[in-house]
Amino acid sequence: MGPVDTSNSPFARLRPGPALSLGAGSFWQPRREKNATASLPQLLGAMEHAGTVDNFRRLIGESDAPRRGPRYTDSDLFKWMEACAWGNREWPITQFGPIEDIVVRAQGADGYLNTYFVDELADKRFSNMIHDHEVYCAGHLFQAAIAARRSIGETKLFDAAIRYADYLCEEFGPGKREEADGHPEAEMALIELYRETGEEKYLKLAKFYLDQVDWRGASELEGHAVRALYFCCGLADCAMETGDSEAMGALQRYWQSLMETRLYVTGGAGGRHVGESFGRPYELPNERAYAETCAAIAVAMWAHRMLLLTGDGQYGDAMELALYNGFLAGVSLSGTEYFYVNPLRSNGKAEGDPWYPWARKGPPKRIGYYECACCPPNIQRTFASLPHWFVSRTTNGVWAHLFDNGVIELGDGGRIVSETDYPWNGEVLYRFETDNPFEFRVRQPEWSDARYWLNGEECPCDVEKGYAKMARHWRKGDELKIDLGLRAEWVECNPRVAENRGSVALKRGPLVYCLEAADNENVLDAVVRAGAETRLERLENLDGVQSFRFSGFVDDAEWPTLYRREGSARLKPMEFVAVPYYAWNNRGAGAMTVWMRRVDERKG
Repeated sequence: MGPVDTSNSPFARLRPGPALSLGAGSFWQPRREKNATASLPQLLGAMEHAGTVDNFRRLIGESDAPRRGPRYTDSDLFKWMEACAWGNREWPITQFGPIEDIVVRAQGADGYLNTYFVDELADKRFSNMIHDHEVYCAGHLFQAAIAARRSIGETKLFDAAIRYADYLCEEFGPGKREEADGHPEAEMALIELYRETGEEKYLKLAKFYLDQVDWRGASELEGHAVRALYFCCGLADCAMETGDSEAMGALQRYWQSLMETRLYVTGGAGGRHVGESFGRPYELPNERAYAETCAAIAVAMWAHRMLLLTGDGQYGDAMELALYNGFLAGVSLSGTEYFYVNPLRSNGKAEGDPWYPWARKGPPKRIGYYECACCPPNIQRTFASLPHWFVSRTTNGVWAHLFDNGVIELGDGGRIVSETDYPWNGEVLYRFETDNPFEFRVRQPEWSDARYWLNGEECPCDVEKGYAKMARHWRKGDELKIDLGLRAEWVECNPRVAENRGSVALKRGPLVYCLEAADNENVLDAVVRAGAETRLERLENLDGVQSFRFSGFVDDAEWPTLYRREGSARLKPMEFVAVPYYAWNNRGAGAMTVWMRRVDERKG
């Protein structure tokens, strides 16, 4: 069972499927292995250096170091623990047990567990819900505990989580503390505790936190991007348990707001550095994009929940987009360095400021740790739990949402083997090793004109809400071959996004591409003819990714000042190489752009 268990959720369309056992040749499995063998040990070392673990040790008398780091650092360790738990069956992390022991022993007798609001600050508990992140940290503890129980059968952390959740139930609610939790996260976790235990008080507390925000009267996503998206995750979880029609309506409004006015082409979200927020509709700057990695993860998490709620493929498309681009760009190919902010354009240079030293920045590059370290362990827990995102079940159906090499164990001795080189190749083969009747559904992405062959003969498939479906008695040796029709596509943006007017971006399947200085000159001056032909190549110096080569131009005319007469451009032919956006900045700092200026066929 994965992070979201809808087995008994009465209003969920889909139930959890078996985790896809990723195999040889998988796109995701080498990244997950690197996550377990390189990322998790590296981050634990960084958190030890930053004092995050010592903050717990000092509460049990094993460290005399002062409390260090921001008040929300507990959540970083809890997310790290969750990642260890989900990946433990494949790559056991020996440090998990000792860390679990330290955390559990640090819990107070009343169930409260936080390293900041203790000792002389104990009377400040829950005094500043907007900023203090206490309940947010609790939510990550609960999710780590659920992961440990579901994945490896470990209950020590789960028992501590129950004690803390019971404490929150005593503190918050009608007639008690009547405040929102500040940074949504615990809503998801409390509902998952309800699913795990059947204790309705956890569902009631989650609903209470949700209802402290006027979600019924709001029509669009606003404010802090991660908070808003995590809130929507919790609201979707609540809708799956309660069937609240108002919640379902609000979720649809918020989703429309995201998809039509606030989502980057990479699946990232959050256009403003100020407040880490969405900003206004269509406010999607490129070089000054915030697009926090946690926000891309939150988009994928919300899309996953909406998919479970509705069975609608549009949410699978969004989930895939965010995972392959906004999420994956957040970590280096080595697995040990991270982006917090993900621009879609960069000049590759440092930013100076003679007046404010704190405003000076080096050239954009991933680093191994941030004082606000929310993104690295969030990446790690997503990688670790990812096999649970691939497949869902219904009473008599198996649904495949994402594509990779692996095995779907059906639980009755049968299985389905998936073979593909996706996302580099659009062919997917499902080999059935079973003897049972059921309906098999596979997501047909919005960009795909898929074709299907059953046992070598082309066959039409009905497509319902983005899923091709085939109901039959499947027998051992049956093969379903799919050609998704991967092709390069130039996409344009709604002209209300001012920065992207007259520009195009390059996509192929789920991957968004960019130009990078490591392969090109004049990256930021690139001009492309509408519908330019592309040629597929492989870049061995960049993890063997598939790149595109195409002909374009740069404006060779001078700009004597910032402005000049229209029609002065002199386009000089030039070849460009585009690489997947997720892979940029792995060969040193340099200019990069996703969007390129377009010229019509008649011009140039």
